[in-house]
Formats: sequence, structure tokens, C-alpha cells
Amino acid sequence: VSDEFKKKQKQLIHAKKASEEALEVQGQLKKKLEILKDKLYAEIKNSAHSLLTSSKKLYEINQQIDIQASETSSQAEALQKEALEAIHLFKDIESGVENIFMSIMDLNDNSGKSVSVTNEAVAMADESTALIEKLRISVNGISEVTEVITDISEQTNLLALNATIEAARAGDVGKGFAVVADEIKTLARQTAQAIKEIDQKINTNQAYFQEVFKKVEAISKVISSMTRIQDETSKAIEKQTNSAEEIASRVRMGAGGSGETLESIKRLVTSVTQTKKGVSEILTATDDLSKMAQNLNNACETNPTV
Repeated sequence: VSDEFKKKQKQLIHAKKASEEALEVQGQLKKKLEILKDKLYAEIKNSAHSLLTSSKKLYEINQQIDIQASETSSQAEALQKEALEAIHLFKDIESGVENIFMSIMDLNDNSGKSVSVTNEAVAMADESTALIEKLRISVNGISEVTEVITDISEQTNLLALNATIEAARAGDVGKGFAVVADEIKTLARQTAQAIKEIDQKINTNQAYFQEVFKKVEAISKVISSMTRIQDETSKAIEKQTNSAEEIASRVRMGAGGSGETLESIKRLVTSVTQTKKGVSEILTATDDLSKMAQNLNNACETNPTV
């Protein structure tokens, strides 16, 4: 009986040591989770801020494009009216064509800037998605470790319970043994409670970053739509440039091409109208992007504390 008692006493001592080590590992895990979360949160917040800044810049550029498109449309319509009323006034028409040509070139310039900013927004959205995925993988890894510690805690608690029973059987001899068993049970409960808290915080952060992921995904869809519209607009602008060059050439020559010139002007008016519509759609989409970027930025500001 004495040997069996000593054997169980050694097991309790080892169990106590294992529980203390488990608590220490739990503390290290908690610190690691805090550092990881703070680092990735800072990176996502920085990306969200950059995305918000780019979306505002993109909106300003598209506002300029919208204004220029409106001016170009007005100029083209005025030119068409002037050509119908006095097709023979080639000098006035030439001046109007030159103005339209310059407006189209400016429009083309700003369209290129808009595409560049949109590409930056795409890159930032992709980067944010990648950061969130890294966090998800890291948090899942920590969850697996907490499960192992929970198992150890449960086994330790069971061993301590058995030791308490054995100590009771041993009477006065087992009193010291019972004290150690109680300490181990206390450590096991503390470990279980600490792991439970970590799991709760992990679940909170997973829900938070899932929400951020959805916002980034929605922004990516808007950006993709904007990219498609901008591509169509760029093609329309290219057609306008060709038409304007053709008109300018014919007007400068001033050689019996009045009818053809008028038809070219009509085509230009139609093209400019289509461009203005496309620019309006881009402006609306850009406004939506700014709002989504603001929402993402706000979500980062309400980051849960681990």
C-alpha cells in the first residue's frame, strides 16, 4: 500500500508540474495572439486607410472627367448646330474642332489616371484579403493548441480527483497528499478557464475579420465593375480622338467635304453622349467605393481588443 501511495504521490507532483507548464504555455499563447492580432490589424487598418484615400482621389478625378465630358458634350452639340446653320464657316468650325480635340485629349489623360488609381485599389483590396486569410490560419493554429491544453487540463483534473479519493482512504497519512491534489485541481480549473477565455476571444476576432473580409470582397466587386466601365469608356474616347482628328483634317483642308464633315460631327456627338453616360456610371460606382472604403475604415476603428 505504501509503494502504491508513493507512486500516486509522484503522479500528482508530475500532474501539478504539467498544469503549471500548461498555464505558462497559455500565457505565452495569449501574448502571441495579442501580438499577431495587433500586427495584422495595423496592416489591415493601413490598407483600409490607403484604400479610402485612393477612393477619394479616384472620385475627385472622375468628377473632373464628368465635368470635362459635360463640356465636351456641350461643345460637340454646339458644333453640330453651328455646322447645320453655317457649314461654310470653316474657320469657326475649325476652332470648335480644335477645342473639342483638346478636351478629348484632356479626357483621355484623366481617364488614364483613373485607371491607374483603380489598379492601385485592386492591389490594396487583394492585399487586405491576403492579410485576413493569414490571420484566419494563425488563429486556427492557436485554436488547435488550446484544444491540446484543454485535454491535458481535463486529464489532470481527473488524476487529482482520484488522488483525493486515495488520500481520503489513507486517513491522516494522506492529508498532505490531499492538499497537493487540491492544488492540482485548482490549477486545472484555472487552465480550463483561461483556455475558455482565449477561445472566446478567438471566436470574436474570427467574426470581426470575417466581417472585414466581406466588406473587402464587396469593394473588389465594385472595382471590377468600374474597371469594365472604364475599359469601355477608354475605347469610346479612342474613337472620339480618331473622329476629332478626321474632322480637323477635313475642316483644315476645306475642300468640298461639308456633307462628310457634318456626318462626322454627328457621329462625334453620339460618341460623346455615350462617353458622358459611361463617366456618370463610373462616378456613381466611385462614390459607392468611397462609402464601402469608409465602412471598412470604420470597421477597423472598432477592432475588438484581445
